[in-house]
Amino acid sequence: MNALLELERRKDECRLAARGREQRIQQRVRAELSIHQPSALRSVTCRYQRGMLQLRGEVDCDYLKQLAQEYARRVDGVTHVVNSIHVIDPSETVSTTSF
Repeated sequence: MNALLELERRKDECRLAARGREQRIQQRVRAELSIHQPSALRSVTCRYQRGMLQLRGEVDCDYLKQLAQEYARRVDGVTHVVNSIHVIDPSETVSTTSF
């Protein structure tokens, strides 16, 4: 019985350590994005799990989408990047100005 309890305790510790690592990596990616392109990439968010990082959000051009991916890839612990960022053409946004 004690062995089972010890095993469960260690599993919980591993889960907590992994969750903390995931949060630290996400913070590092956000820091990288904000250092290099603070305004252009402000809508980009990320989620990290087991070496894979997913980027989400909207940017104005393909260049910024690729740039976000490259900055994220540089962070230690990120082994794979899924780039789900959408490129929004600024000329296609709807104006709310009334005439």
